[in-house]
Amino acid sequence: MKVQKQITFTAFLFIWLVLNAFLINNNSSIPDNILQAFKNGDSKALSSNLSTNVEMAILENEEIYSKAQAIQVLNNFFIKYPVKKFNIIHEGGKEGSRYAIGEYISNSEKFRITIYLKTINQKPTIHQIRIQYDNN
Repeated sequence: MKVQKQITFTAFLFIWLVLNAFLINNNSSIPDNILQAFKNGDSKALSSNLSTNVEMAILENEEIYSKAQAIQVLNNFFIKYPVKKFNIIHEGGKEGSRYAIGEYISNSEKFRITIYLKTINQKPTIHQIRIQYDNN
């Protein structure tokens, strides 16, 4: 009887750990609408996920922008470097904050984009975006 209880407990613990790992991984992923906005080069589609103020480092310029300014700055980047391909190469985070590193390819250049999010009122909100040349 004691062995049966140990087996049951071990099975329950294993199932709980697997489910917990699955839920943690799902919670750490970047929302699809944000990824689609970068894939489409659509700054306006990002507006619902931008913080009131966004720290942005785009190439040589680093500044804190209001949401409206951030949309305009991103729009200018997307116009100057139209997207050919965007994909996430790494992502992670912990409870309440997440990040993703993406590869952004335009017609003439390749960039590394890092997106930092915080959960505010149970909604993933972008508080920082970094765009750098990818010289690899």
